[in-house]
Amino acid sequence: MKPFSEIGIGELSRQTQCHIETIRYYERIGLLPQPHRTQARFRRYGSEDVARLRLIRRARHLGFSLEEVRALLRLSGATGDHNRTELRNLVAKHVGDVRATVADLQGMDRVLSTAMCECASGQQPECPIMDVLSAAPAAFAGAKEQITFCPACELCPELEITDQGVRIGSDENTVRLSPTEWNKIVRLIKSGTLREV
Repeated sequence: MKPFSEIGIGELSRQTQCHIETIRYYERIGLLPQPHRTQARFRRYGSEDVARLRLIRRARHLGFSLEEVRALLRLSGATGDHNRTELRNLVAKHVGDVRATVADLQGMDRVLSTAMCECASGQQPECPIMDVLSAAPAAFAGAKEQITFCPACELCPELEITDQGVRIGSDENTVRLSPTEWNKIVRLIKSGTLREV
């Protein structure tokens, strides 16, 4: 295998798809070690720098904060069950944060999609989209929503949307959907596919 020769910051940027200014920033805050410099003061990087920067870039792409990345780097070279447990706990906490963010985004999608459908129906004198944008944030916190998905068609059943899922129809003829199932139906309706079924 051909030995790795030191590279400049431009080549490091190219190999890792990381902007030069970002590389310099990571050096300033200590995520990357200070590089070896030539007599002319040019930065030179080795294979370990490339690997470390790739790890940083991937972790940032997956949503880890800079402090979490710092902890990942500390644990990356460590061995032993305690370190593996600490690493697992760090990732588990991040997964919980990601899931909470996904739930928030699904809630935003639900509210905005409903407003778009109500706006398209032309049944309301006021613009439902502007009503949603003007509403106080507390109005949506943990509240159940009773909506008709598409008032214009008069065929859609009543929907009750909660954090646990969606109930469609009256008590004697009820269908319950998980958030994932509901989101699939919303995508089908938006694409026009559901109307052809």
